[in-house]
Amino acid sequence: LLAWKYYKVTGDTSVFTPEVKKAFLRVLDVMRIEQHHRRESNYRFKSGTQEAGVNPVTWTGMIWTGFRPSDDPCLYNYLIPAEMMAVQALQALKDIAGVYHDPAMAARAGKLRQQVHAGIQKYGIVQGPDGKPIYAYEVDGLGHANLMDDANIPNLLAAPYFGYVGIDDPVYRNTRQFVLSKANLFYYSGPLAAGLGSPHTPAGMVWPLGLLAQGFTTSDPAEQQRVLKMLLASDPGDHRLHESFDPHDPKKFTRADFGWPNAFFTEYIARLHGA
Repeated sequence: LLAWKYYKVTGDTSVFTPEVKKAFLRVLDVMRIEQHHRRESNYRFKSGTQEAGVNPVTWTGMIWTGFRPSDDPCLYNYLIPAEMMAVQALQALKDIAGVYHDPAMAARAGKLRQQVHAGIQKYGIVQGPDGKPIYAYEVDGLGHANLMDDANIPNLLAAPYFGYVGIDDPVYRNTRQFVLSKANLFYYSGPLAAGLGSPHTPAGMVWPLGLLAQGFTTSDPAEQQRVLKMLLASDPGDHRLHESFDPHDPKKFTRADFGWPNAFFTEYIARLHGA
């Protein structure tokens, strides 16, 4: 996605070297293998108490995933936000294949994209706590679904940010309402902020990444400004955003130096100023 975005902005095709093409083709190989994880994949991981893939899955067209963006192991191994991002990446790769004049590569990317997208639509949309259809965070294709969202990106909240759905998509709107509510076990609030947290950090801690995803996925200027106010309120005095913070006391935080939300923040400010 980064390579595709760079190409679209600059028109520079020099980044698409033969070596890079080999990497793209290997990615396609791995994605196809992990569609059939139990049957074809040699990947296994166990470290301490963390083990990937202890629960069974069935064919869905989606790609098996061992770990969430937080590095925590998946409960169910079709991680819907990652599948959504894969759909976008595969569309980008189909476009990039045109630069390489490789219709076979384009066809592979296009077919895989269709299978993953169909899997999301068939297995990834479930009934939410209020009875409305929402996107699950994780599924296994066997009827189990994990209803939550995590501040780490890709997450469900950020789906419009990376282009999978529009902010007015009905299922996304239902999902957003669920994610930004107490029905989501990892939504926390305090006097200074309310937003997504993560099981990766202590309970009650709000993540600036989650707040930024909220700001990027609304067209309401008032909500955009509320997000900005909460981000500024998280500053403990070092004028940096952190991994997570206590919405009662910003001096309690995790990771003193975390470049991801700071980079995301600069993009958010540019967006607010129409850049």
